[in-house]
Amino acid sequence: MTVLDTKAAVRLEKAFLKVRRKVENMDELTHMLNNVSDSYYDFVVAVLSYAKKKEHREKAVSEYMMSNPDAKSSDILLFVSEQEDFYEDNTVEIQPEKRD
Repeated sequence: MTVLDTKAAVRLEKAFLKVRRKVENMDELTHMLNNVSDSYYDFVVAVLSYAKKKEHREKAVSEYMMSNPDAKSSDILLFVSEQEDFYEDNTVEIQPEKRD
């Protein structure tokens, strides 16, 4: 194995570990969301959809839930909707109509 192969293997291992940690974190978040006292399927899917798009989102939601263990689904949804980047996902560019 060459030095280049070794470096590539180390980078690949680091990338793999990062992905595995992300999956483990999302699994933990899923578990936490399912254990909210008034949890329901669409709530869990909505929060996971928001959190999976950016790593800091998953961390923020997890930290909020750990700091507020008695939070209801509406409290968590309010927290998510108040995040600065919440509306980024629903941005739609409207193109002007072409007129002949």
